[in-house]
This record gives sequence, C-alpha cells and structure tokens, in this order.
Amino acid sequence: MRVALYSFAVLPFSLHAQSLPVFRSDSTVVVVPVTVTDKSGRFVPGLTPDQFEISDGGSRREVTQFSAERVPVSLGILLDISGSMATDPKARAADDARWADTRRAMELLVQRLSPEDEVLFAVFSDRVGLAVPWTRDHQRVPRAFDTLRPSGFTAMFEAVKLIAPAFQRAEHPRKVLLVITDGRDSLVPRITGAPVYRYPLSREQQVQSEIHSRQKALRDAAVGATQRAVTNSGAAAYAIGMGTGKGAYVDLPNLETLTVNSGGYVEAIDDPAKISDAVARVFDELQTQYMLAFEPMHADGKYHEIEVTLKNRDLRVRARAGYQAAETRK
Repeated sequence: MRVALYSFAVLPFSLHAQSLPVFRSDSTVVVVPVTVTDKSGRFVPGLTPDQFEISDGGSRREVTQFSAERVPVSLGILLDISGSMATDPKARAADDARWADTRRAMELLVQRLSPEDEVLFAVFSDRVGLAVPWTRDHQRVPRAFDTLRPSGFTAMFEAVKLIAPAFQRAEHPRKVLLVITDGRDSLVPRITGAPVYRYPLSREQQVQSEIHSRQKALRDAAVGATQRAVTNSGAAAYAIGMGTGKGAYVDLPNLETLTVNSGGYVEAIDDPAKISDAVARVFDELQTQYMLAFEPMHADGKYHEIEVTLKNRDLRVRARAGYQAAETRK
C-alpha cells in the first residue's frame, strides 16, 4: 500500500462504547484540558473543581464538568516527511537512522493509546496527505508509516491549516494535534527584523525595505491563518521539533506559533534518538491533565479569551487561552 499524498479527506467514524470517563461536548459548553505543575515542573495530582477558577472575558464562569481521571482523546498526528527529515534522503528509508528513530517513536505512541482513543495520521512535505482517517485500530499508523519515504520541500503551516478541520469529525471532546517536524517551512519566509536605515533612503534601501515588508505580510498571513485553524479545531497543539545537532536545526519560533495559546507546548530535541522520550513526555502530560468544562458567555461566532487560574498561586497552570464561540442562528 502506498499513501496517496497531495490529497485531503475526512472520513466518517463510528461510535463505540466507552469505559473511560465521558465528557459532554456541544455548542453550549467549552472543554478545557488543564496541566498543573509545581515550581519544579512536577505534575500536581489530587486537585478538586473548587480549586479552579475560569474567567470568560473577565467574568467568572462555573465549572460545570470536571475530571481528574484520564478521558478518551482524539489524537491527530501530523508527520513531516520532507527530505529534511531524513539523515540521507537518497538512502532507502528503511536504512536511514533518523527515519528509524521516528518509526520507533510512532510505535511507542500507538502503544500508549487507550482502546477508547481514536487516532488520525496525516503526512506532509510540500503537500499534505491523509494516511489513516479517524480510527481505533491504532496499528494502522505504523503500517502506514512503513509505506512512506521522506522527500520534497516543507509546507508546514499550510499542512497544519489543512489538517485542523479534521477535528470537526473527531469523536471525543478532548482533542490533541501532535506535529512532528523540524519546524522549517520552505514556503513561508523567516523574518528576523526590519532593516534600519538613515533617511533619505537610497534606491537599493527602498527596495530592501519593500521586500522585507512584503515578506512580513506573507508570513503574518500564513501564520495567522494557521493559528485560526488550530483555534477553530479546539485541539491542543503539541510539537516535537527534530534536530540533529549536526547542522539540522529546529525552527523553534515557527513551532511556538503553532502551540501558543492552544494549551500545548514544544519539545525540541537535538538528537533523533531522543524522539521516543519526547513522545513519552507528551503522553505523560496527557495522562495527568485535568478536564474542565464551562458554559460560555458568548454565542456570536467570534474568538473570546479565557483564563484558567488556581486559588493556590504557587502552582502553575497551562491551558488554552480562548475559544471560538458557536454562532446562534436567529
């Protein structure tokens, strides 16, 4: 079997009985996974709903659902299969050390899933392809991986933007997007800072300033569209940035734009052999999160900021920074 790249589709799923705690999700509630750590970064168990506070646009909201137990997750995996993800793109994929490390991480990933969890597997280079639609047959992911070969350029922002709507078909209200990539994007320019010139500008300086402005506008448009897609998906975005420490760097700023405000974070590694440990740390967090839900104040189809805090100010909280309100039809 070969994965058909350059296409995107979202297939329907079937519902199954669940044995893990179930969260209700509809247009009248917002679900918020919350990570709580102490000053040393250790996860804090044993909290109760009365210890959490949620504000929606500055107004306190009651926690209507709460769970300190692990609840089912809809996990979307988006894997970079561009040429930069291989140690030697010309070698056979099965013989490439970096690719083999990624394969072992994917196997570990599906082993950590619970039977009630569903998974989606998509891949991208300069285009995006759906390798495995939403399924509880988790072993389909490593089988699909074995058909892949790294090649091509990288369109990371476009791939995330295109895969995010798949979460509209997700079964569970708890949604996670895991992006595995080096963070580089061949199509979106990196912007360091505006050039500083003394006036009056020379013709060459005017051209350089105009090029910088156009590149910044292109980047802002691409990043903004991707961030909106992640927000609309309701998924917490996590990213594992794979570097090598031998010239293949991780574009950390790019990856942080994906995860910021979603409740996730970036795991940057300098050795592909460390990817399995990075996957394990992400799953350790998913196992220890609290799940909160509240009834939003708004039903206008717009984005609204929220803040989750604890009465114990010595503890640290990471959660999504807002939600896209459902729009009530009149």
